[in-house]
Amino acid sequence: MNIVNLTPHEIKIVKNKDCMVINPSGIVARCEQNQVLIGKVNGVDVYKTNLGEVKDLPNANKDTVYITSIVVAQAVKDKRNDVLVPFDMVRDEKGVIIGCKSLAQV
Repeated sequence: MNIVNLTPHEIKIVKNKDCMVINPSGIVARCEQNQVLIGKVNGVDVYKTNLGEVKDLPNANKDTVYITSIVVAQAVKDKRNDVLVPFDMVRDEKGVIIGCKSLAQV
């Protein structure tokens, strides 16, 4: 199975002491977003985000899964099962994310 990273960052999947690095493919899938003001809470604006068109997500391929941002994955969750996101984050002693333990479908 091919794993294609459609984010601008390398993805490190940490298993015990091993680490699989999935480098960016050079293509970054993006999703248009539109924020709509829906009200205020104690004088603070509250917005709702509407997801729009997804760009640069390749067509499905039976031998390939795609790692994207959570926003892209949410935008296609009812249409695609080959779009995954990093899941179960691994952090260093300072709390900085250094990788993930697995991938997930939204």
